This record gives sequence, C-alpha cells and structure tokens, in this order.
Amino acid sequence: MTTTIHAAESIDNDADNDADNDAATTTDVVIVGAGPVGMTLATELALAGVQVVILETTPHRIGQEKARGVGTLAAEALRRRGLSTRLWMPLAPGAGAPPIPFRPHFAWIPKLDFGSRSEPGRNPAPIAQPELEALLSEQVDALGIPVYRGHTVDELSTGDDSVCTSAHTPQGRRTFRSRYVVGCDGGRSAVRTLGRFDFPGVPPTSVGRIGRLKVEDITTFPADVDGPRGSFTANVVDGWVYVRAFEPVAEDERGTSSPVSVEEMQAAIRRITGADVAIATLDGPRRGYDHARQATTYRSGRVFLAGDAAHVHSPIGGQGLNLGLMDAVNLGWKLAAAVRGAVNAEDLLDSYTRERHPVGAGTLRNILAQSALLDFTPHARAIRQIVDELLDIDEVKVYFSEMMSGTTIRYQLPHPTGNHPLLGGHIGDCVVDDTTLYSLMTDGRPLLIHHISAAEAAAVAQPWTDRVHIHRAVNLSGPAISAALIRPDGVVVWAAEPRTRPDAAALVSALETWFGPA
Repeated sequence: MTTTIHAAESIDNDADNDADNDAATTTDVVIVGAGPVGMTLATELALAGVQVVILETTPHRIGQEKARGVGTLAAEALRRRGLSTRLWMPLAPGAGAPPIPFRPHFAWIPKLDFGSRSEPGRNPAPIAQPELEALLSEQVDALGIPVYRGHTVDELSTGDDSVCTSAHTPQGRRTFRSRYVVGCDGGRSAVRTLGRFDFPGVPPTSVGRIGRLKVEDITTFPADVDGPRGSFTANVVDGWVYVRAFEPVAEDERGTSSPVSVEEMQAAIRRITGADVAIATLDGPRRGYDHARQATTYRSGRVFLAGDAAHVHSPIGGQGLNLGLMDAVNLGWKLAAAVRGAVNAEDLLDSYTRERHPVGAGTLRNILAQSALLDFTPHARAIRQIVDELLDIDEVKVYFSEMMSGTTIRYQLPHPTGNHPLLGGHIGDCVVDDTTLYSLMTDGRPLLIHHISAAEAAAVAQPWTDRVHIHRAVNLSGPAISAALIRPDGVVVWAAEPRTRPDAAALVSALETWFGPA
C-alpha cells in the first residue's frame, strides 16, 4: 500500500522543472535538514555503514549564532565520537564565565552550577553554533555523506518497504527512494506536516529579542528594566553590548520568521525602557517565542522526527540544541540496526519515542515554568523572587542544576536489569588503563567493558562479538562498576557492582533486547 502526501501549497513549476529526474536516487536513509541535529544523525548512521543523504532547503550554511553552547549530555555525545579536542575546554563547577556569555541559569537567575555537582567531570561545552556546525560539516564531508542543498521537500510517498521523498530544486524536481526518512528540518518542519504528525501545544504569550550590538554612545544606554511593559537586560563584553528584550507578543506577530532588523530591536528597547538607542552595529540577532509544542509521537511508520521538528519551545536556558542532539544519537544506532536487518527492529524503532518523548516533555515543562516566572505581572515577579531565594539553598541549586544538565535522566529499560544506579542513564567518561572510556567508543559500536575480576561477563557476551566490542581493563576508575554494557548513545543497559558476581542472565537479556539474539 502506498500513501502520497503533498504539501498544502504547491510550488509553481518553471522551465527548469522540465529536467525532472526519471529515476529516483536510492539510499538507506534520507535526512531532511542540514542543521546540527541532521548532521549528527547522518554521522551516526554513516559510522554504522548506512548509506545516508541530507536534503537542505537553504543553498549554503547560514552560520547564525542561535546557541552559544551545548549541554552536558550533548557535549559528551560529541566527545564519544572523538571531538574532545575540537570543543572548547570544559568548565569546572564554580568556574568563571568563558569568553562568550554562557552562564547556566533558571529563568535568568544565574545561580546554577556548571555541569554535575555529584560527577564533577561532566560539563557542558561553550561552543557557538556556527563553530559547531562547521565542526559537524567537516565530519559529514570526511564520511562522504552527500548534502543536497537548495532541495525543498514537498512530497512524501510511503510504501510497505520504502519512502519516496520528492524535492523541488533549482534544476527541477528530484526524487529519493529510501528505507526511512527523518525530519530534522526545524520548528516549521515540512516532514512533520507531510507525515501528518499531531503537534499539540500552547501558543506564545511573549517574544524575546536577543543579540549583541554596538552603540554610538554607551553612556546613554538604558539601565536594566523589569516591569509591566517587559524586561530588558544588557551586559558589556569586549565592547559589545549583549541585550535581551522580552515583552508581551502582539497577536499579529506570532510566528514571525523574518530576520530581526535594527529598527525592530530599537523599537522593542524603546517600548520596554522608553529610551531611544542609536544602534551602530547589530550582530547575531534572533527572536524567540515562549510557545511549547511537541509531536505526540516521533515515529509514523518509516518517517521519524528529531530536534525542533519534534518539539519547539522558548530558547530560554539554551536547552533546545542539547535536546535535539540527544534525539539524534538515540535514534542513529537504532535506525542503523533496522537498516542492517535486526530481528528486533520494530521494538528498537519504537523505543526511540518511548525514551525521548518523556525527556522532551520534561524539558518543555521546565521551560514553561521559566516562562511563567518571566511573565510581566506582579504575581510572576513575586514568585520569581522566591525562586531566586530558594536557589541560595544548596540542595535546591543541585536539583535545578542537574535537572537542566540532564545527567539524572534515566530511561525505563524493558528487560531485567538489577538496581545499579547507572542503569538507564548516560555514563560519564572515566579512565580505563592508559586511555579513556569515550576513546573506546569513537567507532559508534556498543561496548562491554569489564574489569579483569569480572571476566565472566566477557565469556557471556562472546557470541555477540560481531556487534559488541568487548574491552578488558586492569584499571577501571570512576563509576562504581566492575562491568557495564553501554549502548552507542552512552546509555548503560547492564552493570555489575565491584566485588560482586555479574548477573549473567540479566546480561544476556540486555544483549538480546538491544542487539538481537546471539
């Protein structure tokens, strides 16, 4: 059975479209969207030997500074693929600010810790999005992944064993036939629309304009404001003024996607502060709304969503990029296993929504809470003041810091596991003899690591050596384990305590669940 879905608005064919391709380009996976999420997913698939192409509407990389860093879990995901030396140095808890403004906060209350207090080596990476995109683009090129720019997807035809993706290009129409399609094409995702995914949520109540600027006379620059007309803050760093201007959103501007102009920024500052600012230079301006929407499922047959295509929200807290990159690394190895013919492919693919949807919902919840604290009413300001005071309590600060970092996330595992505290969570890096744990995971394969005292675990896993890398360690410092089975996305799905006999039956169950029968 084949279902063909067209875009709501058709694109007028011109003379170039006479060159429509008669034959479809065939590949394993089509990714729509060449942003950080799409490129990360593509590299995960290519590392696993999967043929993948990326389709992107824009003719070239824009390099807009949307994010100023990646969160702890996403930074660790990049380090597991050998990018440690390319990321900026991690920050120790309590360290000063890096070269660009990057301070962890909750509702702009800058009292959170960098990284994890309980695991001090787990930290975010303050790398600006243009540099991150350049880094990922180098990986894409090195792996030989085709990126087709100027390709606007406007039709999906789903069959029993494949998907046809049709795109409008400057040279005419082009069709791609693949086993699977993943929409990584942002908040206005064409794949989400064409795939008919439900996308419920709440509309925006406020709009924020963020950017850095240079002014003709810094001495006349307005002071910070927090009142009924909105909130305005400014910080001067190396001659640049970093501004944040938030105000109630007008009904007629909801969803505006045009670039932020100098005039728009000046008008917003004037409305909030009453001051006229002469802006000489405006760099990296962006606009964000406090709406929150999430697809009810991230999978519809052979079509998937990841990143902003699956969930949109206010940019406050800088959580969107981290959330999307973790979608990509969760889906990548599962999709690769399905392409290779894993017998448990359907369960694996269904686990993507099962694991990532609750994480997305939790992120939207904390972002909505931050938006509520930033409302312009006296009631919201009173609650925000109380939260500010609560964050002076150490236990509260730890709770909020770890909630924002994601290090306490635990997936519900569908097999017997025991009660090790690492189960279902993403493992931090640690020393393994003369190397590190993450250095053993650069090829994207699952890993069974065991201390020499837990050699029994290696014997149990021997029938899976075609799919699982087994590594014996004399020195295994850091986490309290004698052995652990780790998925390619860094999730621990089985672990043994030091000085205890490994549970062989639970290890077999985990191996079969995630990597198929022996």
